[in-house]
Amino acid sequence: MKGVGVRKLAHHLKMERIRVMYVQRAIGLACAALHHALVRNVAVDYVQIDELWSFVGAKQKTVKRQMEAGRQAGPHHRGDLWTFLALHPESIMILSYLNGPRKAPFAECFVADLHSRLANRIMLVSDGFIPYVKAVKQSFGPEGVDYGVVVKIEDEKGRHLRSDKYRVFGNPDMERISTNAIETQNLHHRQELRRLARKTTGHSKIVMAHFTNLALWVAYHNLCYQPARLRGATPAMVVGLTQQSWSIHKLVVEAISTLMTSPYQTGAKPPGNRSGFALE
Repeated sequence: MKGVGVRKLAHHLKMERIRVMYVQRAIGLACAALHHALVRNVAVDYVQIDELWSFVGAKQKTVKRQMEAGRQAGPHHRGDLWTFLALHPESIMILSYLNGPRKAPFAECFVADLHSRLANRIMLVSDGFIPYVKAVKQSFGPEGVDYGVVVKIEDEKGRHLRSDKYRVFGNPDMERISTNAIETQNLHHRQELRRLARKTTGHSKIVMAHFTNLALWVAYHNLCYQPARLRGATPAMVVGLTQQSWSIHKLVVEAISTLMTSPYQTGAKPPGNRSGFALE
């Protein structure tokens, strides 16, 4: 975290780089399992969802150019990778996340996971990504959610002209139909997690590394991070999931404990796998 690369961390700890990577992978998977188990029955009334672009190995245009030139793509996924995020704006709690392509099946899986973590009816807001409409209807039902969409209109140069708001299901508050909060948090994630930066040499080389690092970051953000606006509280404290701020040591201990007692120790598929890919 905090922009420290694997090589630099290995040098600081006087460990082999491969050992640091294995430890990071194990802790990341444990944090994913912890999120899966802990973030349940969350009582919030307002959620914003959005997608955060990043890439693994190389950007999609580079991968396409290499394939056109006859170069082999290799055994692992390379190219654009999106992170679906669900945020409670008042607490900045990340309720759900999923890695994968920006396609309808992944949007449906993401919205279904979000619905499974909520305790009550909510007002939901998204951007104009069309598959969300079907996904929300399948998971929440047209009568089970107040759902609104904001569509940003841009000119040919990409400059913002206006934002159009639409009521889709239920009775959302039109004044609160906005994705500003989650977009601000997306900027925060890019600044704090180098793998998510648009222009970086610190991008993930394989999906596993990307997923596990993101899982660790989400767990830290929810349980340890104390933003100034929350006055000493963490997002998990604000929504009532924990009673106090967790140290990184407690986060790792609790995550590993959750991992060791989870069902997939016997060979079942990990419920904490928030990636749309088979992890390499």
